[in-house]
Amino acid sequence: MNKSDMTVEMMANAMQNETVINRRYIYENDDICVVQQFSEFASGDKEAIMVVSLKKDGLVWRTEIGARHSSNHLCGIGGRTQLVQPCSQAT
Repeated sequence: MNKSDMTVEMMANAMQNETVINRRYIYENDDICVVQQFSEFASGDKEAIMVVSLKKDGLVWRTEIGARHSSNHLCGIGGRTQLVQPCSQAT
């Protein structure tokens, strides 16, 4: 399935079933905003997501999103959540 195969209803359903585990604003100025987040879905799938938004006149006018499916677990370490080895093996 690619982006053109998804309906508005499918996209809305996916977004409603998403739990954002951790969201960090990596960088922001008058021209750009870069956000990293980890998401978990009702199916148990996990993704690491990077969002880059270009801003014009103080408003977001273009956004690029990249996501990578993760077969690893997401573990909280030191108040931050990061993609690491399976939690059962984390030291």
